[in-house]
Amino acid sequence: MESDGFQLVKGGRKVKKVSGVRSSVYVDIFNDVSVEEIETLMQHAFKKMENSRFRQFVVNSISAILADAGSDCYVSQIRAVGVGHFCLKGTHSYGCHQLALLVLLKHYFNCEVTFQEPVATDNEKVWLHSQGIQWQEATMLSESTASSNPKCFTLFYMPHCDISLYNNVIYAHRSRDLISHIIIFGNDLVKFYVNPKYEHELSAVVAYRDACVSVPLPNYEGSLFAFNDTALHFVNKKFPNFVECEPHYEFYSAPKV
Repeated sequence: MESDGFQLVKGGRKVKKVSGVRSSVYVDIFNDVSVEEIETLMQHAFKKMENSRFRQFVVNSISAILADAGSDCYVSQIRAVGVGHFCLKGTHSYGCHQLALLVLLKHYFNCEVTFQEPVATDNEKVWLHSQGIQWQEATMLSESTASSNPKCFTLFYMPHCDISLYNNVIYAHRSRDLISHIIIFGNDLVKFYVNPKYEHELSAVVAYRDACVSVPLPNYEGSLFAFNDTALHFVNKKFPNFVECEPHYEFYSAPKV
């Protein structure tokens, strides 16, 4: 038995965690961070993000997508999914930088923002509320939430989410009217390796990335792991050839977020 509560197993087998040893302490690390401490961390992230070339690139790219879609098109809502905790310092502060960009996008596009993250602490929820951001319960993202208004776009803000969540979002918005009015900010789906044996589990992602336009995002120097290998995705003129088959996962996980 190791001091951190993990059972060491040799020979390449899975490592088994002994319950009740470390989990409560680990959770307290997040719960003990006050709203005031979160505000200090976020102000630091804002300073780095506000004047960054990364933020300007993202804003310009989204604005260009809207302009190309037609006059008077706008972002009506941003759905943030799986950002995680934003109450840690140093190398673990990537959540702060992801949230800083989210808040800046909210102000720039003057739109409604929801935040779907099951692990958010009570103090993190208080801070979100102070910014006019609504925290939501975890779901499988299997219901469409985009507007059918041809002028309205929904930005799905999903940096570093599980691949099955992207698949669920895409499948839920697979109709021509909806898929052409969502923008996905997340892992570069074009570069993502899909195991051929289980490709059927991600049929929505596979069809989408074959048709979508992908705009790879540059490096963000404020936090190297906050946005690495991410891109903006949208459908322009080529419509994805979706398979009408409800997503079911065995190889690829499907967590609630």
